Amino acid sequence: MTPHADAVHIARHDPARVLREIDAKRQIIDQCAYWNERAASEAVDPPKSPQPGLDLGLLLDAMNPVLRLLALPYADRPDYREEWRP
Repeated sequence: MTPHADAVHIARHDPARVLREIDAKRQIIDQCAYWNERAASEAVDPPKSPQPGLDLGLLLDAMNPVLRLLALPYADRPDYREEWRP
């Protein structure tokens, strides 16, 4: 790449923004893991939802497909698990 092409690429893919995006996705994954683990550990009694009146089962049904989609761009990585594929 030429220096100009490098500058255009950097401007288009601002490293600080990319790092913020990575951090946001990690936080989303952490939240999904927390609620899935909580639901599994409280399987005998329905787990309490983060908000009164919110069905945690419905929340998990909605968020788990989103989590799988977040992982999809990494399907070519060695640590990607096929069971994550949407």
